[in-house]
Amino acid sequence: MSLHLTQEQFDTMKAKALENYSCDDWRELLEKCGTLEELLTHKSKAEVAHKYSRYVLKGRFPEGEEAIATSASFSYYYAGDVIKDRFEKGEEVIATSARYSYLYAIDVIGGRFEKGEKAIATDAYSSYCYAYHILGQPFKEGEEAIATDAFTSYRYARDVLKRRFLKGETTVATDACYSYHYARDVIKGRFPEGEKAIATDEELLRCYERKILNK
Repeated sequence: MSLHLTQEQFDTMKAKALENYSCDDWRELLEKCGTLEELLTHKSKAEVAHKYSRYVLKGRFPEGEEAIATSASFSYYYAGDVIKDRFEKGEEVIATSARYSYLYAIDVIGGRFEKGEKAIATDAYSSYCYAYHILGQPFKEGEEAIATDAFTSYRYARDVLKRRFLKGETTVATDACYSYHYARDVIKGRFPEGEKAIATDEELLRCYERKILNK
């Protein structure tokens, strides 16, 4: 898989990248690498192609898109930073990543990315964000993952369901902070399952007693 870059084009890319503050992570490496082949022993073709398109061409790099489309992260960055629109060649690989599927949906599509929903549903935070920011309604496929995390369970109940999230309550009950907030913001009353955890934090316990138990 060739990037079709001449040595002159590589030198231009190197100079442009070294000038750009966004390439600080490349600075020392680029200073050491005199050829594209040397750089490719340290960086993927997808990353090199993305940097070339963004900092040198400042536009699409058709000859590098096959390489970019092998990486979920650089397909997402290429779509957002360069094309400013969907990058269909890269959607298959983006759809393998929960994080980049969600980011692609919110930053590039501005709506659902159905192809990536299976991956999104494997990650608690991505599932909560997708439900809240993209769907504006429950994301049933992601609820098993959401329920494994106290923070996302609380936020999913508060922000998306607007009611108790029973699947996540066992997890919420292990965390003092989210047990208190779940009682206050979701149940608006006692959360017996979380009281043991709340009791481990004196300040939260006082708040719980005053605001929930009315002591």
